[in-house]
Amino acid sequence: MFSKKFYNTLFAALETELTMDPVDPANLNEDRMQALLMCFAELVACIPDHEYNSINEEIMDFHDHCVKRNTIGLYIDLIHYYCQNTTSNYEKHAPFYTNNVLKHMNSPVKGIVEKVVKCISAIFEKLPKENQFALVPLIRDAIEMTAVAPVDEHLGENIYGKKVKSIKMLETKEGVKCLTGVIQNSIMHGSIRVRVDSAYCFKYLIDFASPAAIKTEVIKICGALIRVVNDKFTSDLKI
Repeated sequence: MFSKKFYNTLFAALETELTMDPVDPANLNEDRMQALLMCFAELVACIPDHEYNSINEEIMDFHDHCVKRNTIGLYIDLIHYYCQNTTSNYEKHAPFYTNNVLKHMNSPVKGIVEKVVKCISAIFEKLPKENQFALVPLIRDAIEMTAVAPVDEHLGENIYGKKVKSIKMLETKEGVKCLTGVIQNSIMHGSIRVRVDSAYCFKYLIDFASPAAIKTEVIKICGALIRVVNDKFTSDLKI
C-alpha cells in the first residue's frame, strides 16, 4: 500500500507528463501516452469517495489541458476508464463528463468517435435511471450544436435545416444504440420536459443516423412514440 505522499507525487508526475506544453503532434508517441494515461486512470479510479471532489477538479483541469493541446482523445479515454472502474459515486459530475465528450460526436479525427461511443456507454452504465434522464437535455443540446441550423424563429423550433448530412456517432449501430436506450426510457418515464427533449432526440436520430445504423432500433423508437401519442400527455409533447 503506497503512502499518501508517494501517491500524490506519482499522480502529479503522471499529470505533468500528460499535460506538458507544448506538444508536437509529429513527435507524439501514442503508445507511450496511452501507457501513461492508463497509469493515471488507474490512480484516478482508485481515489476514495471522501476525496472525490478534489480529484474531480483534477479531471476538469486535465480536460482543459487536453483541449489546449489538441489531445482530447486522452481525456475521453480517461473518463471512459474512470467511469468503468471507479467505486466512487460520480452522478453529480456525470453531466459535465457527458457534455465534454458528446461535443466530439462528429469529430473528423480518426478514432475519436469510437472513443466517444465507448465513453458515453460507460458513463450511462452505472447511473440510476433518473440520473440518465437528466442527461437527455444534454444529448439534445449536443446534437443541435453539431448538426441543427435554425431556419426562421417564426416557423418554430420544429422546422430546421441541417448543418451536416449525418453525425458520425450515429453512423454506427453502437452509437445509435447507446443513445436510444436512455432516450427510450426517458420518453416513457421522465418528466414532461425530459419527455419533450427525448422526442426531439428521437427525431434527430432519425434525421442524422445512417439507415443501416438505426435499422435495428426503429421498432423501439416507434413503440415509444406510439405509446406517447396514445396516452394522456400534453399537446406540446405529442406535437
